[in-house]
Amino acid sequence: MDQLQFLTRRFTFQEPHVAGATARRTRSNGTRALETSPERIQQLIQALGDPQHPDHAASVELLIQIGKPALPYLIETLNTGEPWLAAYRSAEALGYLADGRSTGALIRALRHPNSNVRWSAVRSLSMLGDFRAVFELRRVANEDVGRTSWGESVASAAQSTLDHLRAKSAVGQTIELVKTAITAVLMILALVLALSFFEQLRDELATIGRTDIPENVVGVIPPTLLTPLPTATATPEATPTPRPIPTPTPPPILLGTALQIGNVRRSPSLDAIVIGLVNENDEVIFRARDVSGEWYLIQLGNRRSVDSFIEAQDGVNAGWVSSSLLSTPNGTVPVFDEDFDLTPLKPDADSSETADDPNDADPADAVTPFSPSQ
Repeated sequence: MDQLQFLTRRFTFQEPHVAGATARRTRSNGTRALETSPERIQQLIQALGDPQHPDHAASVELLIQIGKPALPYLIETLNTGEPWLAAYRSAEALGYLADGRSTGALIRALRHPNSNVRWSAVRSLSMLGDFRAVFELRRVANEDVGRTSWGESVASAAQSTLDHLRAKSAVGQTIELVKTAITAVLMILALVLALSFFEQLRDELATIGRTDIPENVVGVIPPTLLTPLPTATATPEATPTPRPIPTPTPPPILLGTALQIGNVRRSPSLDAIVIGLVNENDEVIFRARDVSGEWYLIQLGNRRSVDSFIEAQDGVNAGWVSSSLLSTPNGTVPVFDEDFDLTPLKPDADSSETADDPNDADPADAVTPFSPSQ
């Protein structure tokens, strides 16, 4: 019995292409046309997680054939699907559909409690090649210790996907550089040929004693070639006037308010180390957000409690706070990436009372965070 269960798991999970091949055989042997009605899509969604369903083996392949009409059903199943097998196979189908609208759902699936679902989400994000997933994939590669039912490491799969995205980015940049170089060479060749033609025309006219240019070619000759050649006289070189260096425009300061007391963490995760505290009605400066929009990287503003603080990291007094603890930003907050500029911002001083800078105080004097969940 144990050996039979092992072979069943191997057939179901280790070789997903076998299920696709079975589906193709089913489609080629059947005579019924492909149905795309909502009722049929619901039947196939139900078949994803039910090995006893007659359409289970072919469900992924059929949903891929249906295409965009099946996309919202697959996303919903990935987010809320029970049993986990339905979520696993929904993630697989979304990877083959390669629609950018599914990136958010696949990123959220990287935190699914089942390692098989997380592995499937990593694999599909690799197929989509969406760079919005880099932040979460890096977290999975560094922190996920889970393995699939057939022994694959989720972290290793995430690292392979990151390597694939880096290679894709490098190839794209190389292609753009090659295109730019080819365009520049062609423009130079065209200019050289045009100048050579005009010089030859001038010489031919000079041999027959004509110094004027025929009217039918005046329109195509640059004005600089219509004037007589200047005599060789020494002219002083003009001193170039230095151009003023433009002053960089500082980024806009996006302000908000802490709605209640809460923790400030080193990274956007409830498992991250607490490095500070915000209190109700504290003024905060929004610096960045994560891809899901559930966490904000903030800096304390001028108006805040004397108990509020953020412990400096590499000279930067900023940390991550759950969006549920903060008011809505007064503008669009950029997404955080590894090249993000974390230079501290200085808001304009207001007329309200401003406490002494709590970042200069000893963190040991800070108020104990109210809840480990925020």
